[in-house]
Amino acid sequence: MDPMIAQLLTHNGTGPDLNQLLLQLLQNRLEQQAPDNPDQPLERSIGRLRRKNRLLRRRLLAANRFVEGLARLMGACPRCFGQDDDCPLCHGGGAPGSRQPATELAAWMQPALERLGYRLVPGEQLTGAGRAPESSN
Repeated sequence: MDPMIAQLLTHNGTGPDLNQLLLQLLQNRLEQQAPDNPDQPLERSIGRLRRKNRLLRRRLLAANRFVEGLARLMGACPRCFGQDDDCPLCHGGGAPGSRQPATELAAWMQPALERLGYRLVPGEQLTGAGRAPESSN
């Protein structure tokens, strides 16, 4: 048994002696619970930061893969979508449609376009005034 607790159990009454014993007991308990390694809180923080870093790296990788897939669907530069004249891949010429879009693009966009009141129609089905003008290139 802790000597301080034994002393408290045998002590009769209250007063400054009891208060002093209680204070000493609390201080002993706190010292026993104090970590042996003063850097322990820092190490825990570093561990948390490393875990957070790994999570953020995984999320960034997933976002990059998504953007690259979207660029492939839209026939755009996977790095800048044609928005960066200094892009090493397209030099600003990689806007959507600058490359052959993926055949899945129409199916992927159809639900969103329908919610806006649009529908996709293959070019060969357009006739008359609804047909887009032919390119002169």
